[in-house]
Amino acid sequence: MATEVAHAMRTYELELAIPLLPANARVLELGAGDGWQASRLSEQGFAMTAIDVSRPTNRRPQYFPVTEYDGTTLPFPDNSFDAIYSSNVMEHVVEFDEVQSELARVLTP
Repeated sequence: MATEVAHAMRTYELELAIPLLPANARVLELGAGDGWQASRLSEQGFAMTAIDVSRPTNRRPQYFPVTEYDGTTLPFPDNSFDAIYSSNVMEHVVEFDEVQSELARVLTP
């Protein structure tokens, strides 16, 4: 039941976000969890990369490949993405300024 509610909420968020993303954009999802939103964005034609500080350890389904990272330094070259998507994540970021700098670094001008 909790997963159904979360997916309904995430679906609504995506309906609002998708029109704002450039068509066929390279998109980084920060804090991707089980990859559910990344999988939906991929289905819409976006070239998705999903990262999170840790992948779920329980046996819930994984919907899209999620790369684990250290929570601060993004493992991508400069100008790697056309857009960055994140949902319900930034309030959990400890090194906020550093993460914001990293996001700006990997985002195309």
